[in-house]
Amino acid sequence: MTTNPHTPHALNTPINGLVWNADTLAAAGGEGTLHLLRPNLTKPLAVQVSDAPLMTVIATPEGFATADESGRIHLTTVQGETTLLADTKYMFLENIVYFAKKKQIIAATGKSVTIINADGSTSQLPHKLPSTIGGMAISPIGPRLAVSHYGGASILALDNTKNPPRLLPWKGSHLGLTYSPDGKWLISSMQEQAIHLWRLSDGMDLQMRGYPSKITQFSWMSDNTTLGTNGGGGVPLWSFATEKGPAGTQARVLADSGVQETLVTSLAMHPKGPFCAIGYTDGLTLLTQTVEDRAILLHEPNAQPVQHIAWSANGMHLALAHANGTVTLTDFAALV
Repeated sequence: MTTNPHTPHALNTPINGLVWNADTLAAAGGEGTLHLLRPNLTKPLAVQVSDAPLMTVIATPEGFATADESGRIHLTTVQGETTLLADTKYMFLENIVYFAKKKQIIAATGKSVTIINADGSTSQLPHKLPSTIGGMAISPIGPRLAVSHYGGASILALDNTKNPPRLLPWKGSHLGLTYSPDGKWLISSMQEQAIHLWRLSDGMDLQMRGYPSKITQFSWMSDNTTLGTNGGGGVPLWSFATEKGPAGTQARVLADSGVQETLVTSLAMHPKGPFCAIGYTDGLTLLTQTVEDRAILLHEPNAQPVQHIAWSANGMHLALAHANGTVTLTDFAALV
């Protein structure tokens, strides 16, 4: 008899971020608590990190870094020990990334970028961006930080901060950012329900329009050449396998709901194989083959939109968070 692979945890709080660090999952709670879950534990460890809502969480070699509504950044180990790293004073801090080369956390603080060192000391990059930063991404091939803003994106040097930013222009409001894994392309999501792409070798750019809702999540396939997003009735797959990227091509769409009101809210590509976990506005969750577009049901619709999905690094455990604050762990070893 197959063991039930799904373990739900009713955390009863809005979940503003979900990330794995080895075999530990962290869920950032809207009441200031970081919930730590492991597949072999029946009860999450609730760590009261802050008296303000946690806006996001990222993994670092030391554990988990969180940013809260009051502008503070905390570091929490996988065992649940928490320390205050820095207080940026920037309200509603929700964009932080980890710069591994210098072991720094980088925060988007309005029109500025704040650097938090491992010892808690802080500094600001000397550049003022044209508007409030919408998203950030670290280049996978060099010490550069991309930031989005109104009118495009800018690339900032992290090794020589006196260098002027490189502006990648496009009218409109740019939000989330992702680099292609080979570092050759930068992609932004836009308030205007589109994604914009820049080829960094020469600045050539493309825009992919026609999304029925705003794009909030990117996920790269394990082949490192194919990008999927939410924001539509299914997951469009954009190929970056050639120098032209997706120019002149149509996206192949996975697991299209076929229902105008049912859209993809969250997705996560499997870290090792040709699969994608996809969650919808009605709570439906599917595991879809990316090659043949065949899906198996993970969760029935439950009227609770899927907000976050995250795979463990080994691809054996999947976590998803619904809008009602329930986080479910799926152990694929139990299906074998």
